[in-house]
Amino acid sequence: MLELNNITKIYELGKKNAKEYQQVEALREVSIKFRENEFVSILGPSGCGKTTLLNIVGGLDKYSSGDLIINGKSTKEFTDKDWDTYRNHSVGFVFQSYNLIPHQTVLQNVELALTLSGINREERRTRAKEVLKRVGLEDKINAKPNQLSGGQMQRVAIARALVNNPDVILADEPTGALDSKTSVQIMDLLKEISKEKLIIMVTHNPDLAEAYSTRIIKLKDGVLLNDSNPVQDDEYFEERENVTTHKSMSFWSALSLSFKNLLTKKARTILVSFAGSIGIIGIALILALSTGFQAFINKTQEDTLSSYPITINQYNTDMLSMMLSLFTASTTTVHDQDGVYASDTMSGLFEEATSQMANMNDLESFSAYLEEHRSELDGYVSDIKYTYDFDFYIKNPNGTSVEPQSSALYDMILMYACAYLEHDFAVEFINNQNGTFTLNATDNTTPMGYGFMQNYLPLANFNEFVSTKTTTITEAKFVEIIKNAMKIDLSTYSKMSFGMFKEMIDNQPLLQSQYDLLGTESTWADEANEVMLVLGQNCELDDYTLFALGLISNEQMKAHMSSLFTENKQQLKLEYNDVVGKEYKILLENDYWYHDGTQWVCIKNEYGEIIDQAKYKEIIADPTKGKTVKIAGIVKLKEDASAGQLSEGIAYTSKLTQELIAYHNNSDVVKSDQSETPNAISLVPASISFYASSFEAKEVIENFITTYNNGVEEEKKIEYTDYIGIIMSSVSTIINAISYILIGFVSVSLVVSSIMIGIITYISVLERIKEIGILRAVGASKRDIKRVFTAETFIIGLVAGVLGIAISLLLTIPINLIIKALADISGVAKLPLLSAVVLIGISMLLTIVAGLIPAKIASKKDPVIALRSE
Repeated sequence: MLELNNITKIYELGKKNAKEYQQVEALREVSIKFRENEFVSILGPSGCGKTTLLNIVGGLDKYSSGDLIINGKSTKEFTDKDWDTYRNHSVGFVFQSYNLIPHQTVLQNVELALTLSGINREERRTRAKEVLKRVGLEDKINAKPNQLSGGQMQRVAIARALVNNPDVILADEPTGALDSKTSVQIMDLLKEISKEKLIIMVTHNPDLAEAYSTRIIKLKDGVLLNDSNPVQDDEYFEERENVTTHKSMSFWSALSLSFKNLLTKKARTILVSFAGSIGIIGIALILALSTGFQAFINKTQEDTLSSYPITINQYNTDMLSMMLSLFTASTTTVHDQDGVYASDTMSGLFEEATSQMANMNDLESFSAYLEEHRSELDGYVSDIKYTYDFDFYIKNPNGTSVEPQSSALYDMILMYACAYLEHDFAVEFINNQNGTFTLNATDNTTPMGYGFMQNYLPLANFNEFVSTKTTTITEAKFVEIIKNAMKIDLSTYSKMSFGMFKEMIDNQPLLQSQYDLLGTESTWADEANEVMLVLGQNCELDDYTLFALGLISNEQMKAHMSSLFTENKQQLKLEYNDVVGKEYKILLENDYWYHDGTQWVCIKNEYGEIIDQAKYKEIIADPTKGKTVKIAGIVKLKEDASAGQLSEGIAYTSKLTQELIAYHNNSDVVKSDQSETPNAISLVPASISFYASSFEAKEVIENFITTYNNGVEEEKKIEYTDYIGIIMSSVSTIINAISYILIGFVSVSLVVSSIMIGIITYISVLERIKEIGILRAVGASKRDIKRVFTAETFIIGLVAGVLGIAISLLLTIPINLIIKALADISGVAKLPLLSAVVLIGISMLLTIVAGLIPAKIASKKDPVIALRSE
């Protein structure tokens, strides 16, 4: 079964060719055969080679020459893996100093050999408990080695040697550290085991050897002197198959072993982990701020893009070119510098503007291409909005027609003027410095207030103002004109093309992300007959718009403006639910025409004034005329939204636009052959607006337009200018660049902490040298040892990463408070979950890499030398 054939072992001390180099012969041509079950004692003085012989039989040490034959097989060609398998399955060691792992329980120490054999947890526990019961320690399975007596620890060592059911038990002075009574108990136990196994015991005590051994072998100076019961040549041995498979320690077992070791050094582990987490904290905070600011920029970009889309107009105007022409015109002319010359600045500007106006975008062809390839922009646009060149008018609930940039504004300015005129200090506001308005008809000098009056007084009143032909107009005359203007019935319908009325995009989720609904009865407008009232910050809307919409009466407006100059200033307020549901009637150009039996007649004059009040009232009362809309809801921009798609005032749906176009184009007056009647609204868009979902999506849209331009002739190419994109994308680039630079600097601390962890791991290797020897003795391979220390660095890296992320998350709280106080931006520092996971992974990876060298050093430790260390 087990045979030593001329085994010689020579130890080399020092380096070859060095003066101190020498060779020591520990064993010299020793030949011994062992039976399958017997109790063999090896006796001899110290240094005679007893332990060396035991280590060679156990596969811990390698012979210099000769051969160790196991079950009839030579071990000359054994690899490290073969020796690991042999130690794990065929040999059990019992040492004088017990060699138990202190941070493992009794049960875990006994399980260790089974763990290396790849036995599952349940079977390990069962077998370990059975063998502990056999040695009388079933009640100590959860105790640590330092809680046991010497005899109990040696019993644990014997149990560990037996648990894998080996063929050979090697005992090196098993009673050397025990008292006589305990020694007898251990020897009785070994004697019992020898009935079924081969026990080879090294001892200095000849009495114990004589009392318990079935065979005594004596050594001296590495030479076999005597064998009391040698194996005879005619003895029969049953051939056994050598165990050739060996399973490595699982990573989870290595983790468990290392984790328990780290628990014995909690303070050091926490400090090392904290040091390793510093770099993670720095990078995590940079990523949190960078991600937060990028999210803020993205939200700002999205909000900005909803307010400033890529818009292509029929008449494309490049303002940049116009401004350049304004500043560079004087440099294009060469002349003699002998006088004062006028540069062509204004004429050049006019030429640039007119040339650009002549350069029309062919939106008919482009819109056809867009509809055919619209699917290519799916996911990149929030909406694509068409606008058409037509006007429509609205009548407010008070019966006063409004026009955002004309009559309503004029009406309100008159009210303000009257309010000023009622106070002495306001006279200077409408007078020039000498107290009079001067109109000099001879040299066309424009008096102060002339343009004001010309723009906002009705034509008749302005003509009255001008026709006085007087050198001066007194304050009394001016007040009279103003008050007469206030008596005019402003009953004309106003255009919805500009100002407070704007079509909203067909992307309600985006709008809902930007705006809050106000009032219990507010809903989002979905249908053509529904509109939204859009408020500004603090739930305010300028009094001009409220007045123009008829939500504030003339009397309320006058009282409000008069109060502005008193101590009792009135704040106009409307309840949400009083506004929701208000209806407006919209008229188009065709509604101002009727057929008198012979021809179509318009009820407005060239100035837009109603000249047929009877027909006007008839049109208003006619339910078939115009379209009625109502305010479906009131919204306000959210606090965290930097910009929104909706302008303050009234926002309506694209469905209303389509209905109004169809309503107008299908009217009888538009279809008539009469030349002066309104024309049909062109279905060719006046402009096309692309609302990009992100700045990356903007590039896709721009590439889409470029692709179209590349496929059409020159006159059909589309031109546009996008300034917002250039500005905002530069901001993102700057933030990313700063983040990368900061991460680069902080990464240095990661490298430093990794080096430190490598050093700490090497210290751990030095502290656990004996544990390495124990593991190798029970069959652990070099890979297993390497895995144990790799697992230790893995745990440190994991703890460092988690600790770094936890500290970073805590630090984001004061950071966000500081940013809120300084920049009024909430919740900027936000560490994404994926970034946190990646950083923890990086921490573990770096610590594992840092521990590779110490782990490799540990795996190369000589098990014999390791077992002797303390």
